[in-house]
Amino acid sequence: MPDSAMYFAIAVAALIVLVNLWAVISVFRSDKTVGTKTLWALLIWIFPIIGLVIWGVAGPRGHGPGPSSPEHSK
Repeated sequence: MPDSAMYFAIAVAALIVLVNLWAVISVFRSDKTVGTKTLWALLIWIFPIIGLVIWGVAGPRGHGPGPSSPEHSK
């Protein structure tokens, strides 16, 4: 494997780890239950790419009623 390909692979892996870390921190800062937070964190770490995609679609915003403040709905 050429050096440039190896450096690219390392950079992609590091980026995935950093995005996973950000996602897990976001999960634990949410107002969900401890069990829900734990399941999301495990999903993200066990399946790094697929878990991030699923969390990105279903996780951060959830399916709640939306913003409660008129400031946030502008």
